[in-house]
Amino acid sequence: MWLFFITLILLFSCSNLKAQNASETMQLGHQYYSAKDFDAAIKTYQRVNFFDQNQAFECKYWIGESYYADQDYKTAATYFDQAYYLQKDDSIRNEMSLRKTLCLIKQRKFPESLVELYALAEPASNQQAYRQNLYLAVACFGTGKYEKSQQYFTELLEDNQQDQDKVIALFAANKKVDRLNANTARWLSIFIPGAGQIYAGDFKAGINSMVLTGLLLFALLNTAAAYTFWDALISVFPWYYRYYMGGIDNAVDSVAKRKQKQRSEIYSELLKVVE
Repeated sequence: MWLFFITLILLFSCSNLKAQNASETMQLGHQYYSAKDFDAAIKTYQRVNFFDQNQAFECKYWIGESYYADQDYKTAATYFDQAYYLQKDDSIRNEMSLRKTLCLIKQRKFPESLVELYALAEPASNQQAYRQNLYLAVACFGTGKYEKSQQYFTELLEDNQQDQDKVIALFAANKKVDRLNANTARWLSIFIPGAGQIYAGDFKAGINSMVLTGLLLFALLNTAAAYTFWDALISVFPWYYRYYMGGIDNAVDSVAKRKQKQRSEIYSELLKVVE
């Protein structure tokens, strides 16, 4: 029974496609895409791809563009990759590779982006060369290769000294980010609970940790004086130890978060300079 229904569906699809040829169906997909109905566009392009393998490259490309516009960068990268292997022209293959690279960057998959960029053929135009250098600049920054990243960013702005100076200043600020040291925060919190968070710039958490551990230490000593050392050890010490050690771990996390935030801000500013 199910074979009968599948046959009917295929017959209906074939007759429908005859009434509306592949070229017209592609145009319909473009209309859906322009209207930002990406789900309908994808289904339309897939339909053309199923019935007309001669348009496989164009279909794969536009399916990739539809997923990209819908912010599904992982799936978009897959279709750009498939489109890449359907072409022999180096210029078009470069274009597909650059589109895939942008999808990887959007996912912050910077090491994979570098692999794609290093495998790129000789750029066929100044526009392709510019995008390759831009993506190299971004991917190198994302992988911590800051000197290479600065080199690529400054090369992009070789005709604009003012913007080059901005890039140099931003990378100088980026170097200062490394002055924040997780070990320093850890040792500060060991000797003075809360000091590590304050050092990392998380003043609220630092003061809370300082006050809480101080109160628990007071309760520990007070219980030991009022009762016995063992009473204090059993009833209060577990709480004190928990918040004391938690403060040390939080100090280290605060340093990592602050560095990440500062680098994200620098990254955003760098992209604004080259826009």
